[in-house]
Amino acid sequence: MTQMEQLFPPIQIGGNEKLKFFADYYDEEVLILMPNQDSYVLSYDRLKVYLKMLGDKFPDRVMDFVKNFGSVLYSVIDYSYMRMDKD
Repeated sequence: MTQMEQLFPPIQIGGNEKLKFFADYYDEEVLILMPNQDSYVLSYDRLKVYLKMLGDKFPDRVMDFVKNFGSVLYSVIDYSYMRMDKD
């Protein structure tokens, strides 16, 4: 495993190819829940890099959505996202 792989969640997602992002309004970090129920905590800067690694050309849009709404369902297939209840 390379040092880069240790810093970020896996690029090959599998499952339903959807990630769940959670953050409180003033948090500086985002909790990422993977389809296999593994979880990772990334700063917003590292999240931006990770989204680019997944192929998202406009990572700021989903990051703003997470900051504003706190819980987001994100597709790594078409990079779409939607608000989700925190429950």
